[in-house]
Amino acid sequence: ELDLSYNNMVAVPNLAQLRTTKPLKLYMNNNKITAITKNTFATVADKLHTLDLSQNEIQTIDGNSFNGFTTLQVLYLSHQSIPNSLVLPVSLNQIAKTLRQLHVDGQQINQNGLWPVVQQLTMLEVLNLSSTHIIMPQNMTLINLSNLKRLDISYNSLKVVTQEMLAVPRLSFLSLAGNDISTLSSCIFYQYSSNPIAMTMGGNRLNCDCAVSWLWSRIKNGSITFTQGQDAICNDNQYLADKKMNDFCQGPYQEPSCVELYINPMLTISLELFNVSLVRASWILSNTRDIKSFTITVTNSHSITPVYEKTVLSSNTSVTFTLADNTRHLVCVTAYFNTLSPVTNCARTSIAGDTTAQQDGLSQEEI
Repeated sequence: ELDLSYNNMVAVPNLAQLRTTKPLKLYMNNNKITAITKNTFATVADKLHTLDLSQNEIQTIDGNSFNGFTTLQVLYLSHQSIPNSLVLPVSLNQIAKTLRQLHVDGQQINQNGLWPVVQQLTMLEVLNLSSTHIIMPQNMTLINLSNLKRLDISYNSLKVVTQEMLAVPRLSFLSLAGNDISTLSSCIFYQYSSNPIAMTMGGNRLNCDCAVSWLWSRIKNGSITFTQGQDAICNDNQYLADKKMNDFCQGPYQEPSCVELYINPMLTISLELFNVSLVRASWILSNTRDIKSFTITVTNSHSITPVYEKTVLSSNTSVTFTLADNTRHLVCVTAYFNTLSPVTNCARTSIAGDTTAQQDGLSQEEI
């Protein structure tokens, strides 16, 4: 750990002399640094675990500043004292596989550059966009952030929050405090796997009618909680939780239909025999957005133990392998996802050497 905070530095010093082999936590917050170039952290790019550049005066971040970073997990760029909006560099996608926390709160962010960068950071667990002057998160931008657990979009200019904006099913903490939100759709947490979900809602005034009866119910059953002093408040300045249902919702009410954002894609598989024993299994997934990996398993009629099993990257669409002659085989491909349940489809070979194979896959239920 190296703490260089509160040193009135106007530039990052030469870090080439650092000889550590351990992950480096570098704190350079509360200085007067104005720019980050492509070479600023080049000598420690493969060592940095945490980088805190908050509360500086950074106006320029070179587009290649994060090239070569291989271990960075926590990045603070919060509260820059600058006259213009901060532009996030596209090179942040270089740390998409390692970055767990991104904090850019406390200054205006260029939104045209924000969302294309964020949607690539698929390993993020914490995203802090508080007080960044955002008006509305782009629909479906966060859907690939399947590891995201904490999202802070407080103290912005949000008026509406939709299911498509918050397509992050593992979210367990959501801060909406200090916005101008008057209602919340019952669909915003649809298909979420986290329970309970902690929220902050202070500063908003809800129109407490039947449209928020779902929120009242979830507060009562404990599946939604609020941090102290950040409860949901109605526009009559009363806490929603203190009301009775009949106080704000009488008679029948039809909840809106929610969108099935996480329907499992279709997986089809085909087999091709090149000779008496060489087989290629190919597959097509109807939607690869959430895919993590594929596993190919081959069994035969003599044993339930796989005679072939291999896990391949999400970019693979076929494998080739050798099977024993004169034996029927069942070839199964399983698609594993970040958020969805696995999908399996199978195809049977005829007797190897017959040069025929079933081309249409079997659903797992048919096996």
